[in-house]
Amino acid sequence: MAPYLFSFAASLSIIAVIQKWNRKGVGFVSWSVVSLLIPCCLAGMRSPMIGTDVQVYVQPLFDLANGSVSFADYQASQWWGVWRYIHPSDYEIGFSFLVWIVSSVTHSLPALLFVIQAATIVPIYLGLLKVRHDIPLWLGMAVYYFMYFNSTLNLMRQWIAIAILLFALHYLFEGRRLKYAVFVAMATLFHASALLGFGILALSVYLSNGNDPIKRTVIVGLVAILTFFAIPIASNLLIAIGFGRYAGYLGDVHVLPMQIVLRLPLLALLIYYWKNGGESRLVSLFIGMLCFDVVLSQLASANVQSGRIGYYFASVAILYVPIVLANAKSGVGKLGLAAFLIVYCAAYWLYTYAISGAAETIPYLVNSAIGF
Repeated sequence: MAPYLFSFAASLSIIAVIQKWNRKGVGFVSWSVVSLLIPCCLAGMRSPMIGTDVQVYVQPLFDLANGSVSFADYQASQWWGVWRYIHPSDYEIGFSFLVWIVSSVTHSLPALLFVIQAATIVPIYLGLLKVRHDIPLWLGMAVYYFMYFNSTLNLMRQWIAIAILLFALHYLFEGRRLKYAVFVAMATLFHASALLGFGILALSVYLSNGNDPIKRTVIVGLVAILTFFAIPIASNLLIAIGFGRYAGYLGDVHVLPMQIVLRLPLLALLIYYWKNGGESRLVSLFIGMLCFDVVLSQLASANVQSGRIGYYFASVAILYVPIVLANAKSGVGKLGLAAFLIVYCAAYWLYTYAISGAAETIPYLVNSAIGF
């Protein structure tokens, strides 16, 4: 646990110091790079056993890239994966090309894992810089580190896609929907599930229209609940139309109470924001996304892979948690809220990763090839 906590603390300390500096200045940019290098190095130096997907597809893709003479040769190569041959072309072209170019240049798995983390954390950091100038950057990054960093060591393709969408959300907040849609298309180059970004776009359009955001938010919440109860029907429908191989992702779904409990503080936070002058259009979108996050988190009861899809909705907490704190009135109340959020993030990390073992990233192990 110590390597994670030390890295988080070091990175957050730097960000906390520089967050009020001129963001276009050399000092801010330089120290931002240093702060992000810390988690990237942590990701790069890890053992290939940290994060199951490293063994599942990153290591095989890396090996094939090192043995290829061109990108076309690499795409046409294959390896045996449990029950069938797998080709690099089976994966999204953006991620496949990223692996090939980095592996061909560096011939280093640690360098590849470093770059993959950089491709995740940089868009998220830039997204925080774009969303509002007065938000506490350190808190947004604390949410990322404690709630999601460990999962990024496993779900690498999906998290690059999520990071791109998080960066693009500021376009959605500004009403620049076409630009947001372009970034959704870009994100699908790394994981096809990023098409859910269009669902977020549709949700935003629905919630921003009309004069009664509370009513529309309640409707979205009800739709999310109905979606949960409709999952068995969807599973049977897939079987009926010949797509039974996908039914397992929606199969025997039941309620996971702890996944709901973990999100209750976030709901309370958003209600607090709403009651204290938060922009109704944004609050309704955040609550709507939280509702779908809760529902999608229940899919993990049927299949771990299915539960991962909820990260597209859950990850927006990286943006709205610091927005809520920035909106709070200065004084003891604001300090108390900041303390509560820090404790919440730390408790989330301890329960999810240290105790429950999600993402299989604890204990941290250094890549033996590095030598220390």
